[in-house]
Amino acid sequence: MTTNVPDERLNELIRQHRQRGNLELIPRGDPKTMRKILNCFKRNGILFLAVDQDTNVPSIWAPFFGMLAKTPVSVARFAMKTGAPVLGFTTLRQPDGSFEVKIYDWGSFHSESKVLEEDLYRITRWINQRIEELIRIDPPQWAWFHRRWRHQASAEDEAFSLMMEQKLGGGLK
Repeated sequence: MTTNVPDERLNELIRQHRQRGNLELIPRGDPKTMRKILNCFKRNGILFLAVDQDTNVPSIWAPFFGMLAKTPVSVARFAMKTGAPVLGFTTLRQPDGSFEVKIYDWGSFHSESKVLEEDLYRITRWINQRIEELIRIDPPQWAWFHRRWRHQASAEDEAFSLMMEQKLGGGLK
């Protein structure tokens, strides 16, 4: 899934880089986006979604490094709907300048509470915890080009997160 950056020249460079190899870009907001995503799953393809970002897509407020962070729910939603496994990965520069890619199988997810918002919260929270673990491997290599905590949670969002943390036995205060 992709979105455009404001500078068209930079956007084109990013697009060209991403299209090298066997990648199909699925632009956010395209009328055919959902069909392309479902076809990706039917072909047993890999759908890459960056969820460590504060973007303007359906999101939930879940802890990330001890603070509530607006986090997209797309991974949780697709995982529950399709049964597709969720993978995490790191790409770490090695001392010789090469890169080592490691892929982590985080498993499949399903509804546990029968309340969609609770399931989305539980899964998104769990994914944020796994992403934190990956970042802690070598924090300076976390490619982060935006303000992760750009938006602030409303009182209602904070109350929901606190309720969920208490339900899940978390430590959000």
